[in-house]
Order: sequence, then C-alpha cells, then structure tokens
Amino acid sequence: ADAVKERDALSAGSASMQSERDALSAELQRLRGEGSEREAGLNSEREKLSSERDALQQQLEGLRSEKAELEVGLRGQLEGLRDQLGSSGEEAQEQAAKLQAEMHSTLIAMRDEMHRTLEGSQATERALAETQRALEESQRA
Repeated sequence: ADAVKERDALSAGSASMQSERDALSAELQRLRGEGSEREAGLNSEREKLSSERDALQQQLEGLRSEKAELEVGLRGQLEGLRDQLGSSGEEAQEQAAKLQAEMHSTLIAMRDEMHRTLEGSQATERALAETQRALEESQRA
C-alpha cells in the first residue's frame, strides 16, 4: 500500500514537472519570437539609417561640387570685371565689389548648408551606431 502511494506521488510529481517544463518551453518560444521580431525591427531601422546616411553623403558631395563650380564661375566673372577696370573705371569697380560680396555670401550660405548636411549625416551615424548596439545586445540576449 505504501509503495502504491509512493508510486502515485512520484507519478503526480512527474506530471507536475512535465507541465512546468511545457510552460517554460512555451515561454522560451514566446521570448525567442519577441527577440526575433525586435531583431528584425532593429535590422530594418539600421538599413533605413544606412540609406539615409548614404543620401546625406551624396547630398554633401553634390553641395561640394556645386560650391566648387560656383567659385570657379564667380572668380572668372570677377577677373573679367577686374580686366575691365582700366576701361570703365568706377562702374566696373562697383560691379566687382558687388560680385565679390555676392560670392562671399553665396559661399557662406553653401558652407552653412554643408555644415547642416554634415550634422544630419553625423546624427544619422550616431543613430545607426545606437541601432547596431541594440541589435548586438538583442542577439546576445
């Protein structure tokens, strides 16, 4: 009789442990699923940020090229006006001064735009690094 009670108690304990194991297994599967979803989200965010960074870098290169072209064009115009100074005097000198001031303000505006673009690119880089760290942490967990 004692052996039957002991066997029944062991059987009940075994069933209870199996039920607990099943619950833990289900919880582990759920957590793995959440981790996979988070990882997929982080990968998507990383790809988006990489694309944004690439676009900002292309924009910055375009601005640099545009700035160089403007400098060349404005310098050519300025040299042309300086050449005319001998023949038209004060009027040419005024035009040269205006052109030089215009060139200066244009270059300052382009420099400011390049700085804003660069700052945007740097912010994107930081966000990308943060996303990468989160992804690595997610993979470790």
